[in-house]
Amino acid sequence: MNQNEDMKNQSIHFSIVTVVKNNAEGLKKTIESVINQNFTNYEYIIICGESVDDTYKVIEKYKWFFKKYIIEKDDGIYSAMNKALEYCDGEYINFLNAGDTFYSEKTLEFIHETTEDSTDIFSGSINSVSTTGVKKLKSWKEQYHPDQYMFCFHQTMFASKDIFKSIKFNTIYDVCADYDWTLQCYFNNYKFQYVDEPLVNFQEGGFSEKNRVKA
Repeated sequence: MNQNEDMKNQSIHFSIVTVVKNNAEGLKKTIESVINQNFTNYEYIIICGESVDDTYKVIEKYKWFFKKYIIEKDDGIYSAMNKALEYCDGEYINFLNAGDTFYSEKTLEFIHETTEDSTDIFSGSINSVSTTGVKKLKSWKEQYHPDQYMFCFHQTMFASKDIFKSIKFNTIYDVCADYDWTLQCYFNNYKFQYVDEPLVNFQEGGFSEKNRVKA
């Protein structure tokens, strides 16, 4: 099914964005997690940096499910995320990293039904998955220290498209531009809504974790 055809005559609720480079296996898991959602009012966008593995083949296999996919050299993760914003028409935008997956096939449905009308940024807890496959539930409450470090699990964040009209990711930060962005939203009094439910299976060992000192 080409979901783009179904979306022509209705507003789009979610824009899901996956930024990827050299992660064919992780991308496949992420794509299947998205396209198997039972809530289908979303669009899916892939931004792929130059890769030397089978990432391109995975994109080609699933391309019918994407509103847009771009394969080109970029200037880093946050530059790629900003690039994706040009193509997002959803009311809320989510950045789901390659290798991460939604917690269940009902995740988008749950978020849609739970989000309050006044919410600018919806966020929740994660199921953290180690490189050996061990899973651990991490509550957003453990993470909530705005003055110290990234206080939302960014994979779980669904942010109003309107926010990105004035606040984009600052690419002077190679690792922690998501923290900078979230802080700006916090200080500008955007409304955060938290749920203590796992929304994403987070694959440990990603870019930010490998660069903790730099962050």
